[in-house]
Amino acid sequence: MRPRPLLPRLLFLAIAAFAAALAVPASSAEYRWAPTGPPNWNAPGSWSPARIAPAATDRLVFDSGTIVSATNVSTQTIGQLVVSNSTQVTFFGNLALNTLTIAGDTGADLEITAGSSVLVAGANALVINLGTGATGSIAGDYRVTAAAHRLQALDVDAIVFAAGGRASAEVNFSGNLFGNGSGPSALNSVRFQAGSTYAQFAGANPFGAGQPSSVVTFAPGSKYQLNGTMAPATSGRTFANFEYNGPGLAVGAGSAACSIDSIVVNAGTLSLELTGPLSLRGSMRVRPGALLNIGPNTGTANYRLNGTATQALIDSSGNPSSNPGINFRRSVTVTLDNPAGIVSDGGTGIITIPGTLEFVQGIATLSLSQALTGTTSGASAATGWVNGRIVSYNMIPSAPTHTFPVGTATSYLPVDLTVNGMTDSISTGALVHSDVAFNPAYFFGSQLDTAQIVTQSWLIGILDTLAWSSFDAVMHFGPGDYGAGADPATFVARKQSYRVGPTTPADFQWRTAPTGVRTATSHQVVGVTRRIPSNTNFNFAVGEPTVVRVSALDGEKLEGVGTLDIRVVLSEGATEPVGVSYETVSGSAEEAVDFAPRSGTFSFAEGDTVRVVHVPTSPDSDPENHETFTVVLSNPFAGIVLDRDVATGTILDDDDVTPPSVTVLAPNGGESILEGASVDLEWLATDDVVVNAVDLYVSRDDGGTYEPIATGLANSGSFSWAATGPLTQLARFKAIAADHHLQLGEDASDAAWAITDATGVEPALPIAFALDLASANPSRGTCRIRYALPRDQHVRLAILDVRGRIVAALRNVDEAAGVHEVAWEGGDVPVGIYFVRIQTEEWTAQRKIARLP
Repeated sequence: MRPRPLLPRLLFLAIAAFAAALAVPASSAEYRWAPTGPPNWNAPGSWSPARIAPAATDRLVFDSGTIVSATNVSTQTIGQLVVSNSTQVTFFGNLALNTLTIAGDTGADLEITAGSSVLVAGANALVINLGTGATGSIAGDYRVTAAAHRLQALDVDAIVFAAGGRASAEVNFSGNLFGNGSGPSALNSVRFQAGSTYAQFAGANPFGAGQPSSVVTFAPGSKYQLNGTMAPATSGRTFANFEYNGPGLAVGAGSAACSIDSIVVNAGTLSLELTGPLSLRGSMRVRPGALLNIGPNTGTANYRLNGTATQALIDSSGNPSSNPGINFRRSVTVTLDNPAGIVSDGGTGIITIPGTLEFVQGIATLSLSQALTGTTSGASAATGWVNGRIVSYNMIPSAPTHTFPVGTATSYLPVDLTVNGMTDSISTGALVHSDVAFNPAYFFGSQLDTAQIVTQSWLIGILDTLAWSSFDAVMHFGPGDYGAGADPATFVARKQSYRVGPTTPADFQWRTAPTGVRTATSHQVVGVTRRIPSNTNFNFAVGEPTVVRVSALDGEKLEGVGTLDIRVVLSEGATEPVGVSYETVSGSAEEAVDFAPRSGTFSFAEGDTVRVVHVPTSPDSDPENHETFTVVLSNPFAGIVLDRDVATGTILDDDDVTPPSVTVLAPNGGESILEGASVDLEWLATDDVVVNAVDLYVSRDDGGTYEPIATGLANSGSFSWAATGPLTQLARFKAIAADHHLQLGEDASDAAWAITDATGVEPALPIAFALDLASANPSRGTCRIRYALPRDQHVRLAILDVRGRIVAALRNVDEAAGVHEVAWEGGDVPVGIYFVRIQTEEWTAQRKIARLP
């Protein structure tokens, strides 16, 4: 076989290679913006590497981390556009209308990372279109200004603004930023995710297409920020969070349904005047100086508060009652359809709803003003109520009865009010005080048993002082609102009436309110009137009445010094006048000799709790025991009960100035007592009036320290004591007697005695450090100083004058444990006050002594 010619073979291989090349798509090239001259988009040298042959697959990257601009952006197709690394880039088109098409590749095709931004500016409109399959992910800023620039996509959710991402249609922008839903702009092609924002200073309807169609979707948690005075597109639209920054008036109107999550008005006036239904799913906040109008000027509308989390109505205007920042119009019915309820300024702000507040589900925790025209509907234990105040409801003579749908955070406790004798319209209100922090002290003086009481109280306001005569009210409650065993059939009501204001009269005393019909779940008061004409507020408490008890309390006084006072007290202030009789009765104190007799009757006005029997006493000059008489109560009237009907008055003697005299009889020195054996401790104590009590002590260190044996004994002269250890040869017994003036006299064993066991006396050691004087103080002669050491110590003992100077050094030696005694003769030191000071390694003490002439 002959070989094939070489040339045809090479030609064949070249053709095959070319065909293979046609079958594989060209790979994309990546270019970074790095202009070396003017920042011209179309200049090859503006890119790295140089973009000599632009292709539809090019990936263009701006990542210098600086502020840059690109001019003369022309109509062309690229694969991807990326702005990253906090780069701030501004694009300018080169003709009146330029279209930059992003065809797409792997990953996000238009990517603006967090911290980076794109500004499309200039008078030449620049349209950026994302082709089929291309996507955009924007976590930074995308801003347009000065012309009808567009950012458009062909696929649903193709452009996503992520958390932190922001689109801004700024001053002099015109039209719809994301297109109108036709051609290269698809419906639902742009999505703002939670945490992203669309800020609009200028331009047309942000949704692009006519409702109900939309180019833009606001996901929950995203924000639409209106920064101009153009009319917001509300009719038929669904927003997430809506923020208005003014500065002028913006009106949202229309008849199609609208849905908004939270609303914030920071400046200017936002008026939501839809005649169609409005769904408000979040909170509303109005900053100082701003205004949010809710409801059309004419006609009627229904706006629903129908979120799932608690919705807050936060009026920061500073004076929401007279100049509200959240202004509900009379035309709107506000329907509460949120099981989590609504709150206002944490429950303290006043919200005025002059139309109808309708309850479907949820509790309104707020202070509600209904002005002259407002009303409520649908309130019940199942649907909801007002947890707070209804501060203003207008009642007229032709309709004198109204139910206030009030309650606590957990219970529906309405008030049915009927105003009698109305001659003109009046403003009324009601409030239930919550039982969450039930405080029985609040009901003090109400003469209600706090264990069998309805733990709520009601406030009813009749905010007019002339155009009515009295009112009836039914207060509702449930079995869980009062104590177990309480019987509603026995309930009574107490009232307090007052007027708010520091310069107006107040009367906070609990008084009886006339009872009407009682049921297991309600209590009626009838014919309630004002005790003081200007009183317009009435607190009510309901429960079983307590018994008011009267008691006489003991008293004492020195004889002849003023009066001896016996207090007669009630257990609580009565709600009606009550009284009791009293009389003094002789005891050891004699009537007309030691005291002046007294008798009579006390009347307690409503709320009073104390009266006093003043008994004059007579002086004498004889030392004597204290003397007593009694005050006896009798004949209680108006329902009070005697509790302690006898009180003792004690006339204190003031003539006994001599303390008792005490002599220890046994053991008095030299005795030996077995541990555990019974020994009779004997003493003799006398007084010119009486010895009231005797205390007994024992020392185990020759009088250095003492421990109690018995206290408060009668002066019997003898006490049987079972001798206790530790054993000692240096025991002493001391008796201290007190008279009725608590004057004290004492004596101790003249010498030491022993506590032993069967084998003999153990060595005697003090159990503690002690310093005492073993001689009279003050002293004219030798002063004997005794001290006890429980352990061997180096002892410094000195006498000091009142200035701290040493006048005699008595000891500076090592001494063994035990009781030691030192004598100080005094020498020629002057008469006066001195101090004995002892210092050891472990202890320091000081005693005062006096030298007499």
